Amino acid sequence: MNNFTHPAAQSLRRHLKTGAALCVERLSAIAGSGWSAGAVAAGAAREDVLEPILNSARECHGSWFSFPGGSILVVVPNSAGLRLADRFTREHAEIVDTLDHRDAQVLVEVSCLLVNALAEPLSAVLDRTIIVSAPSTLLDTQREVALTALAGLRGAGPSAIAGLVSLEGPGGEVLSLLVLIDPETARRLG
Repeated sequence: MNNFTHPAAQSLRRHLKTGAALCVERLSAIAGSGWSAGAVAAGAAREDVLEPILNSARECHGSWFSFPGGSILVVVPNSAGLRLADRFTREHAEIVDTLDHRDAQVLVEVSCLLVNALAEPLSAVLDRTIIVSAPSTLLDTQREVALTALAGLRGAGPSAIAGLVSLEGPGGEVLSLLVLIDPETARRLG
């Protein structure tokens, strides 16, 4: 992804780095140590934004959230998702194990925690609370989940910006968070 010098993209990148650090804290509380913030990039909302997550046939769980001024896609590979679900529910396993589609429900909750961690620094710079929607859930290959995100990129407009955050876990797992910011919100960031 191009880390171009547009002030809004630079601002988004700074705030996503702060949000990534918060995500690492929350993941560590849920799943134990060993998580770190990987690459954080920001630039024009174009299809090349998705390149890091587009070329994988790995099965994954995607959660798509929207908020006034943007949206966030959380992509969790199934192998990492199963470990996250087990660790997130370890204290209440006897209750949670009775849920239908337990892992998917737990991953939605984990995704909500990550999205709210990314939203905190954006709320501060925009001087407003960011309230995200309930997620749309996607269970497919990582490539197909990323292709679904293309509709959001294409509809965002030429002045929109995007950011991609990688969270790296023990065992080499990578969670990805794609953030799309519409042109009006981008102006407020810049």
